[in-house]
Amino acid sequence: MWQPVYTYRNHHCDLSHATGKDFARCLWTAADITGSGDYAVVSRCSGVVRKVWLFRALAYAEMANDVHQTACGPTCDQRKHQVVMFLVHTKEARTC
Repeated sequence: MWQPVYTYRNHHCDLSHATGKDFARCLWTAADITGSGDYAVVSRCSGVVRKVWLFRALAYAEMANDVHQTACGPTCDQRKHQVVMFLVHTKEARTC
């Protein structure tokens, strides 16, 4: 199932993040974040972000989004998963 990719360039903290994982940790402090890379599948099943899976390539994130139909648990609503891309800044990057 194809979905548009949402791109995060910056957010409320105004810091430059060195990696997609740093960016995700800053955006969703309470989420369980696994993997590495600048592409992610974000679970919004319960109305808030609970799980974030990071990938190094968009194709892997899209494939994972197609197969993670029950990855959040028995109440998973895969339609509320979103593929995102983080545009990270490597120059003078700092973490939150």
